[in-house]
Amino acid sequence: MSFKRGIIIFIYVFVMLLFNMTAAHFDWNYISSFKTADILRLDSDYNLLGATLTPYSRFNLIDDKKASTPIAFLNGNIEFDSIDNVSDLAIQPGDNQYIFVGSFTDGIVRLKNGKKDFVYDNTNSPLKRDWGCSGQGLCFDKDGNLWVATGYNTQPVLMMLPANKVLGNSVTSDWLIPDLPAFNFQVDGKVNTFGDIVIVTSSDYRCGILLYNRLTGKSLHLPSFIDSDLLSFEPDYLYKTFTDSHGRLWCLTSSGIFYINDISNFMVSPNSVVIRPKINRDDATMLADHALKGVDVVDMTEDAFGRLYFATRDEGIYILNNDCSKIINHFTTANSSLITDNIRSILADNFNKTVYVGTASGLFGIDVEAPNSSLNVSEIKIYPNPVKPGYKGLVTVDNIIDNSIVKILDTAGNNILSATSTGSKVTLNPAQLSAGIYNVLITTSDGHSKIIGKLMIIR
Repeated sequence: MSFKRGIIIFIYVFVMLLFNMTAAHFDWNYISSFKTADILRLDSDYNLLGATLTPYSRFNLIDDKKASTPIAFLNGNIEFDSIDNVSDLAIQPGDNQYIFVGSFTDGIVRLKNGKKDFVYDNTNSPLKRDWGCSGQGLCFDKDGNLWVATGYNTQPVLMMLPANKVLGNSVTSDWLIPDLPAFNFQVDGKVNTFGDIVIVTSSDYRCGILLYNRLTGKSLHLPSFIDSDLLSFEPDYLYKTFTDSHGRLWCLTSSGIFYINDISNFMVSPNSVVIRPKINRDDATMLADHALKGVDVVDMTEDAFGRLYFATRDEGIYILNNDCSKIINHFTTANSSLITDNIRSILADNFNKTVYVGTASGLFGIDVEAPNSSLNVSEIKIYPNPVKPGYKGLVTVDNIIDNSIVKILDTAGNNILSATSTGSKVTLNPAQLSAGIYNVLITTSDGHSKIIGKLMIIR
């Protein structure tokens, strides 16, 4: 190696160390001793609602049995009537005074300003009293219809109360019961909607997911999946789904995460592929591993800046960039205010720039800010860097704000290459660059500009 080339590599190493010394900054605070915040919901006025699930839930099987199940606004002063064996919560769209509470044993309870207003059970709904009327999972669709995942062989898998019946004293004939394939589950059924697709999951062993198109009546049970590498896999436990700001449907499992870009494709082609995002290894192999592979992920949320937060059963919280190609932070009891790594729920309040974290040891909050007020050099990655002789591929600038302009400048400040990011990354072709060290300048859509690193080309 020549002396000149050695000096260049020394400068490169020094610059990379400088740009990676500081970790992303998140402020933690302890909010409440409320135990246990298994479920967190925000109403339209950004009031935070919390509940503790019954011991029958798989999330709570590792805990002692609880004598009662509290429900409370965690930043309000409404007192709630007691409800046994809570399984889920849903807030009436556009009317915060009505809260619907699913119970493993007592059907569905409608609360008005914290007081019991109506109970849906075996006398006025398709719920059947055997071991109990189980209204496990609840959600409202975009038209205000209430969907209920029930569980148990004596009840329908899924049922719906139309929007115009939700606040009345409904009877059994008011409910719609879809004709669905077998999807038997006992505990922790969840229901979610995406457009006209209703999605049912359960943390029972290898249940997979059940899809139902409420307009066409077509349904599909997916116990296993095919990823973009054309490998088939079958999660042991698939806890719930989450829809992010890009319309991706995330599936959270006992062995990691994956997402579906367009769930409606599966209704046409059941063998459509799902995406298991990968994180590039920071070494010379150029290989990548599945993000959060083998991690027991029970909940997730997305903050106002597109960062994804994953709550795990025993590994604390992972924060990843929007395409999950990079772990931004991993918070545990060792490096945060958490006093347990068993996270039960996580929810972003993007109006107040807070992420709420529910645990068996109280409620915590993370105050979040835009990555370095649009630019945080500690979170931005440039790879491969250096570009070595013979490399024919592209250079990626990763973990940047969507719609940012990336420019490669020579030492005189001349713009040699430029591109606009889509999502959290942008790629550039280094073939036009001569040997040397270049500045990488990023300008965000809000007008902030900063040189965020160096790119080294070796010919």
